[in-house]
Amino acid sequence: MRTRWTAGLAPWYAAHGRHDLPWRQTRDPWRVLVSETMLQQTQVTMVIPYWLGFTERWPDPASFARAAVTASGSRT
Repeated sequence: MRTRWTAGLAPWYAAHGRHDLPWRQTRDPWRVLVSETMLQQTQVTMVIPYWLGFTERWPDPASFARAAVTASGSRT
């Protein structure tokens, strides 16, 4: 059963997968983590601009960690 299921997965993904998403163009663990976190409860089309802005502003965990935290809990 497992072999049959996985054998069909690759062709399906090749035909129907979302290949044009920006986080699919990187192997950077930080950028993938950010996308996975943002996609937890948000539609893909809404995440794209936020992900692009977030990863431009904070391109790595160190830059995010250095960002000041405001009284409201957001980072600047």
